[in-house]
Amino acid sequence: MRRRGVLGIVMFLALGLFLVPGAAFATTNGQGGILTSQGADISVQILANNAGFTENLFVLDAANVAHNISAASNTGATFCIYAANGVSCGANSLANGKNAIIAGNVPASGTEVVFGVQIPGNQTVGTTTYTYNTYNVFTGPAARNADDLTHNNNSVDGPQPGGGNLENVGFEDLEGQAPTPFGTPCTDGHGNPFSNGNLPCSDRDFNDTVYLFSGVNPFIPSTTSEPSSLLLLGSGLAGLSGIAWRRRGSK
Repeated sequence: MRRRGVLGIVMFLALGLFLVPGAAFATTNGQGGILTSQGADISVQILANNAGFTENLFVLDAANVAHNISAASNTGATFCIYAANGVSCGANSLANGKNAIIAGNVPASGTEVVFGVQIPGNQTVGTTTYTYNTYNVFTGPAARNADDLTHNNNSVDGPQPGGGNLENVGFEDLEGQAPTPFGTPCTDGHGNPFSNGNLPCSDRDFNDTVYLFSGVNPFIPSTTSEPSSLLLLGSGLAGLSGIAWRRRGSK
């Protein structure tokens, strides 16, 4: 009975190796998530602007050239970024019939599409005027930004007409983290002092502006187990097999 029980555990774990769903492993939904093309029209709608100033949304093309999409104050507006036909978005997009901001081919399915925001010119917050236009922040990993912090937060927002999901993306448009204690310099992603030109520090709420995208998905690296998981599971299987072998040999 003991031998059967141990072998049963071995078989259960071995079977589990092939039944673990891809969702059990890391995706890049969430903070610092990247967005990948579905190979179809890519469009965006501005959902809300909670910042005390204006910001612009832009997208980088394959040559890393920035293309302005719109100011965040244009809440509710929709824009066609890439069109499958190279000209205008279709009925399954958020911007049906609108001309593409970037003409030509849609990025291949699975290719990352990098978005960013910029605060242009002089902006008055309360009674203080700040000079911005000195930096951009981008979707994706922290290392992509000067302060080594993530500046976007992605989440699925329901099914997209024609297939796929709509992606809700909130931005944190200011650099540096709010200092602790108050009055000390902003800090970067490692807790080190970060100079952002005496501008306000970010509050890390990721709701300065919120956008809804169609035609993009959060990148899911793989549906297979990660190497470290495979190694641990393999070691466990080998150990359990060894126990069963020793018990068999002792009888």
